[in-house]
Amino acid sequence: PILNETVAKKRQVVLTVRVGVATGQVVVGDLIGEGSSQENAVVGEAPNLAARLQSLASVNAVVVGPSTYDLTVGRFDFEDLGRKDLKGITQPTRVRRVIGPASVESRFATGRGAALTKLVGRAKDIALLQQSWECAKISKGQVVLISGEPGIGKSRLCEALHRQTLEKPKTRLYFQCSPYHVGSAFHPVISHIEHAAGIDAHTLVTEKLNKLEELVRQSSVDIEHELPILAELLSLPKTNQVNLNHNGRHGTKDQTLNVLVKRLENLASQKPVLCVFEDVHWADPATFELLDKLVERVKSLRILLLITFRPEFAAPWTDRAFVNSIVLNRLSRRQSRNIIVEKAGSHTLPEATKEEIISKTDGIPLFIEECTQAVLESQELDRIKRVHDDQFPVPATLRDSLMARLDRLGTGKLVAQVGSTIGGEFTHTLLKAVWKLDDLQLKQGLKELLESGLVYQTGTGSTTAYVFRHALLRDAAYESLLNSTRRAAHRSIAEELTERSPSQIALLAHHWEQAGELNLALYYRTIAAAESAKLHGLLESITHYWTALRLLDQLPETQDTLQCHLDTVLALIPVRQVFWDNEVERGEALRYIDKAIEIADNGEKFAALAQLKALKGTTLRDEGLLSQAVKDAQTSGDVIVQAEVASEYANYLGMLGRFNESSSHKARAIQLYKSLGWRHNL
Repeated sequence: PILNETVAKKRQVVLTVRVGVATGQVVVGDLIGEGSSQENAVVGEAPNLAARLQSLASVNAVVVGPSTYDLTVGRFDFEDLGRKDLKGITQPTRVRRVIGPASVESRFATGRGAALTKLVGRAKDIALLQQSWECAKISKGQVVLISGEPGIGKSRLCEALHRQTLEKPKTRLYFQCSPYHVGSAFHPVISHIEHAAGIDAHTLVTEKLNKLEELVRQSSVDIEHELPILAELLSLPKTNQVNLNHNGRHGTKDQTLNVLVKRLENLASQKPVLCVFEDVHWADPATFELLDKLVERVKSLRILLLITFRPEFAAPWTDRAFVNSIVLNRLSRRQSRNIIVEKAGSHTLPEATKEEIISKTDGIPLFIEECTQAVLESQELDRIKRVHDDQFPVPATLRDSLMARLDRLGTGKLVAQVGSTIGGEFTHTLLKAVWKLDDLQLKQGLKELLESGLVYQTGTGSTTAYVFRHALLRDAAYESLLNSTRRAAHRSIAEELTERSPSQIALLAHHWEQAGELNLALYYRTIAAAESAKLHGLLESITHYWTALRLLDQLPETQDTLQCHLDTVLALIPVRQVFWDNEVERGEALRYIDKAIEIADNGEKFAALAQLKALKGTTLRDEGLLSQAVKDAQTSGDVIVQAEVASEYANYLGMLGRFNESSSHKARAIQLYKSLGWRHNL
């Protein structure tokens, strides 16, 4: 026994540790190693920093980096070790050693709930809305422009007015603009009509027409005229009740605009209308035209039109007497505290925690609510109670807060991530088709999401859809995906849409582009551009054409892609004024045209070349290019091009004050136009 005891003492091993802690985003990938050494591969800046930090730690000590300190200061006492140069880290890093838990007593409780908090700090704003509503009810229509940064409470203010007028008879119309549909004409209107009529991707064509007809009959006094136009707007087969009088694309768009305005007038004749256009900074040009018409008509109708947008959007309607503006500013510290108390309900938060939330959220209501909710749901609560801390980590940014809530979900996080690739709103059917999981898993994930309050449900049955509570929620879920996973999801969505909704050309182009399939994205972009130009004007098509050109920049130069480049630039010639108005894109436009000229300069495209040179010459005030364009136009033999180039040259010379030369070229242009019988060009 003595011998064994001696051997044991000699062989005794004393274990010590050094710990480095860093906070940041990481990617946890495949398993590496074998057997007992198998572990997850973790990639990112945080693991590298943590490894460097632990090398600085003394035996049995814990050192932390700046981000970890920011999140835990107040929960622990620290010793500042100063700034250290760390291998692989560009800037000196401030390092702190953890002394121990802070000895401040705290009582904590947690809860859950997604109900709207009391509106704070907006008394004057809601009073203005109520006053405007009272005016609207007596046929003195009003427009209220509500601007503010993301999360400031624009939608919340609109919802507050709606809830305060629930008991009063009214019609509520809601139109949501989207950053993914800026190039899709009338997208918010189409979405609203489909939702109101109960139309979805599974509705049969004949049933769609019946549903649309039922909706139109509720307010229309001229269903034979309105129904075919609205059916065409929704890309449904033409009805046999009346033939549309197609007067070119302007005629079709004007008829559509007139019908939409008339529908609103009819609704207002039945009961007051609360009409909300959300996020107009993302409105497509056709929807913007509709808004212009509505603003002018509202003043004599029983309508209150609320228009929300971000500060970067310059609303053009502020000079009307019946238009009021609300600019939502950030809340004061006292108001921010009131939201925290309201959100916490019966739960008592430490004063230090409230102060940290206030300082980190900077007066933005959504940030305050989300950070408070994350605090209330924190899994650290039980441990904090045990160590009697009076503080715990508050997310440094809203993104951290949102990701913390997503990370607490199980299957719900995966559902949110896949749903985010579909968009701010996703249907049950499309989600199920894209995400290959069984019904039980999908049901569980959606249940978790709904209970967490991160999404809310609209519609029932086949029209069921799920909407992210805020665009920032969707962004947080989307950005948490690996690029490879994101591309795969977009591919699946594009494949499903190709089969289920092939008419959604612009959306298909978006998803194919995000999937990395640039050739397919280019194909759909060019189709979307052509359809937009044909149906609703060229403004929508410009977005698609520009995107197509940028896609071409990323593709190898082949005969097909070069021809597509030339065709795309040529398609923009009819809207050259719009093409050149954007000063930011001016240099890029010149590069695209230069390349098109090189492609066209092969003896086969003289007419196009002449127009391109005339366009570029006029823009650059380059008389040499214009003179060459005139010669190329004559060589091409194309009378139309000769007339247009001569007219361009004449206008250019007129701007220089060389009127005799200008008159000569103008006379030539007139002669050519007359030979073509084009009296309207003279």
